[in-house]
Amino acid sequence: MIPAMADGNPVPTVGRARSHLSEAFDTWLRYAEAAEDLVHLTHEGLGRVLILPELYRILEANEGRIEQAEWKAGRAKREIDAGFPTLHAHSLLGLCGALECLVEDIVIASIKHDTGLLSSERFSKVKLPVSVMFGDDSVDRFTAIVTEAARATNADVAVGVTKYERLLDLVGLSGPVPRKVRDALYEAQQIRNVWAHRGGTADRRFVDACPHLGFEVGQRVDMSAEMFLPLMHGMHMYGVVLVNRHLDSRTLPHVSPECVGYEGCLSELPGADSAEQSAATDASSQADSPEVS
Repeated sequence: MIPAMADGNPVPTVGRARSHLSEAFDTWLRYAEAAEDLVHLTHEGLGRVLILPELYRILEANEGRIEQAEWKAGRAKREIDAGFPTLHAHSLLGLCGALECLVEDIVIASIKHDTGLLSSERFSKVKLPVSVMFGDDSVDRFTAIVTEAARATNADVAVGVTKYERLLDLVGLSGPVPRKVRDALYEAQQIRNVWAHRGGTADRRFVDACPHLGFEVGQRVDMSAEMFLPLMHGMHMYGVVLVNRHLDSRTLPHVSPECVGYEGCLSELPGADSAEQSAATDASSQADSPEVS
């Protein structure tokens, strides 16, 4: 099953092949869908708020209600004219958090599925007490393992996809990432840090890290739809990449949804042909199926 996002862009799920990572992917998918729904519905909904004062006048509503509608319309117009910066900032914070959670959940679920990973060479730098490394299967134990793994691999201080890839490498799920997706995740993380730690005000670190974005120190990092949507879609596409890696590990064909602006980016990766073949097979199967009236 490949459900569609609010703007028609599909986001993958592994519903066709349930596995130990299905819950991690499904949790991320639900959040990603809800976040994008909220963005698009708010874009449309605030526009409709602008017509409420005139509508209430036509309906001869009382002055109190008209005044309240005018106040709301004024606030809505301010956000619309600015390009929905508050909505986009809050959405970016949540989407970055959801992606971090997805990677951590993948690592934890993989270790639970195969505890032998803890004895592998990949985990040799992860130093934890024996009681934690080989203790009972509690949530605290696995959280401690991932936290120490992030520190030992420097994933906790890495930027861009490297932050995630170093953790995924511990469970054999690291790999190449399309350049456009890598760039989107890097920018998203840098902007996320500014909003999380600087209230959205650009500092010297951010300006130096993303000079191409054109912000100056002290300037508020507001994102218009034209700036935000490619970042959101880039995070979605990274989720697609991770799903396909997992499908690879199970010798299953890839999924191949592509968000607006990322058409063709999956073709850069190994195994892209399997996704095209799978899509062709699915289309052929549908064409051969009898119509149901």
